[in-house]
Amino acid sequence: MNVFFSPTPPHPPQSLQPWVGPDQDLGRCFEILALVAPAHALMALGAAYALGVKLADRVTRTRMQLAAIRTRFAVARFRQRL
Repeated sequence: MNVFFSPTPPHPPQSLQPWVGPDQDLGRCFEILALVAPAHALMALGAAYALGVKLADRVTRTRMQLAAIRTRFAVARFRQRL
């Protein structure tokens, strides 16, 4: 098995070019930024939501813990508006 490692980035830092080469194929940088990264973000959101829904009935909190969470949330919202 041959492995080639290049320390240079997979895309030129000058500009983002969607169409590269004589065959007008998608450039690697454009592909990563416009196609792969959003797809990974959507999959991560979906997985986090599914996990949260699945575990929602297993997490139990006391009234004191819920009050602390609500207080921290209110303080964070108040500080955000300042």
